[in-house]
Amino acid sequence: MGQALVGISILGFDYTTEKINFLTALCRFTLKVILGWISVITNFTNKEGRMIHDKLAGAIMVYAKDVK
Repeated sequence: MGQALVGISILGFDYTTEKINFLTALCRFTLKVILGWISVITNFTNKEGRMIHDKLAGAIMVYAKDVK
């Protein structure tokens, strides 16, 4: 909900315009809670700027205006 307010969408990593399904979102959230700060640190340690919970869930965050 908060991501929608700032114009962010969560898509499958294959860069389609389809948003992730509920099961993938639940997996992503669970990984985010379990990994905590480790996930945040990975954002700064890779070229893509993706957090580890997004990589493990097969998701990517994009600005909604970039989604066609």
